[in-house]
Amino acid sequence: MARLGEKTNTLAGVATPDYYDRRRGEVLKVVEGVLQQSQISISEQSSDEYVHVRHFAQQLVLDNMRETAAIAIATVRDDMDRVLAIPYFTIDLILLRRLVAPASQ
Repeated sequence: MARLGEKTNTLAGVATPDYYDRRRGEVLKVVEGVLQQSQISISEQSSDEYVHVRHFAQQLVLDNMRETAAIAIATVRDDMDRVLAIPYFTIDLILLRRLVAPASQ
């Protein structure tokens, strides 16, 4: 899954580099620091941990977007135009990278 995420990341970066980088940047500034500071560990044995951390990060992104008026959205259910696809993909890619990082070292 992590390899597919990396391939998708590369493809999106080639297809629409400016838009993709801008949208990823919105998410990275909100999520990366908080996840690093939280010391939350993700293990391969627990999908519950992954889902918990993902939902936490997802909520941070939604809250930030509401505050900055980047998008008018209340919940995931409101995302009719899929404007959250890149932000959510970015969250998943960060978490997948954390999950596989110990194995690759």
